[in-house]
Amino acid sequence: MAIFLVIAVAHQTDRVIGDENMVRDGAAFFYLANELLTMIETLMQLGIKIPKVLKNLVEVFKNECR
Repeated sequence: MAIFLVIAVAHQTDRVIGDENMVRDGAAFFYLANELLTMIETLMQLGIKIPKVLKNLVEVFKNECR
């Protein structure tokens, strides 16, 4: 529910500053990317084969967050 609130606030921010949905799209893509990384991590933990490029991407983000 909080994600929808953040997207709604981002949309209102775009309307106030007169932008073409840049803030809203940025917030939506952030959440989409975050969920995609979470799904890839879960698939890796389940032992499902994941392309090496995606595994490396997950490892880079894990190391950058520390």
